[in-house]
Amino acid sequence: MKKIFLVFTAALLISGTAFAGKSSFEVGVTYGNISTINKNNSQNHTDIGGLGVMIGYYEPIVSFLGAQANAFLISPDDNISHTFNGTTTKITNTSYSSLTVPFAFSAELMLALKIPVSIFDISAGAGIGYTLYDTKTTFYNSTTEVYTHQFSVPVFAALGVRLGSFGIKAGCDFQFVFSQYNSTNNKTEKFENNDLNFINVFPYISAMFNF
Repeated sequence: MKKIFLVFTAALLISGTAFAGKSSFEVGVTYGNISTINKNNSQNHTDIGGLGVMIGYYEPIVSFLGAQANAFLISPDDNISHTFNGTTTKITNTSYSSLTVPFAFSAELMLALKIPVSIFDISAGAGIGYTLYDTKTTFYNSTTEVYTHQFSVPVFAALGVRLGSFGIKAGCDFQFVFSQYNSTNNKTEKFENNDLNFINVFPYISAMFNF
């Protein structure tokens, strides 16, 4: 019985790998918005959004299941807003006071389901993620730059349309942050667990080439 089970398992893995499809590489432009939402009150959140670039790689393991790696680099600059109890205020910079985010970077490695339906690709998965923000605050002649490092468990869903080597993908990542460090002036501060009362929600739309 054990031998039969082993033979059946091996046959399943071999057949699954045979029909798993081919690996794919994507590169393109994207617009994304990273929203940091308070877990206790979803009406309290900070949003940064902007244009950027993205790359993605999918390596099939068995049928409809594979390893997915994504990386996004966006440049929100001054496209920042705060929402408190449902009221949104856009950050307005002046000649003496400003708050900017020169870049935001997010990279993820996930186990993903990928189901092709005609010209569409439906995908979803979860894994491990890293996000980096560069935040600059200026008041008169004084500037403070803070690098925020976040480690998270991302869960994502996406819908893509393939038109030959060109494609369009819309998706959303939910990043459950479990560790955060802020670095400024060569000093690093770790957030305590009770300070991590937020999640990142990252909707995006990308136009890309598939290889």
